Amino acid sequence: MKRYRFTRILIFAAVCLLGVVAYEGSGAATEPVWVKVQLVWGTDEEKSPDSRHKAIDDELAKKLGKSPFRWKHYFEVNRQTVAIALGEAKTGIKMSSHCVIDLKNLGKDRVETKLYGKGKLLSTHKEAVQKDWPLILAGNAENETAWLVVITKVDPPGKQPATPVVAPK
Repeated sequence: MKRYRFTRILIFAAVCLLGVVAYEGSGAATEPVWVKVQLVWGTDEEKSPDSRHKAIDDELAKKLGKSPFRWKHYFEVNRQTVAIALGEAKTGIKMSSHCVIDLKNLGKDRVETKLYGKGKLLSTHKEAVQKDWPLILAGNAENETAWLVVITKVDPPGKQPATPVVAPK
């Protein structure tokens, strides 16, 4: 009888433990992934012919300078921040009149991207998005220039990244 009771208690404890583990894991899994999507134009010209284009930030410029891309100057054409729930697909994200992107959250910071140029599917990728290194999709443009779609994981609006507290000396 004692053995039967002990087995029931052990099974009950195991089920409770599995429930806690499943509950803890499900909270993180349902968090949407937030990404910044930028349409960037690469050129050797110092100024963009479009006054609405702004030079990209220094951090991204340094990363592109270390990449195989050969252009001297990069200008931001459009920027959007998108939240994508697990399993959700955001389609038809218009970056310009010629460039559209679809994004799908595959889980564990992986996204599927579908890039369209002038209405035609140009590429499909399934890769992780990161804060420290962007996912870059590229294509040729006219006059020895290029366009890039830069996708970077970002914190949700209003949520600041944790900063270490340094005690005064």
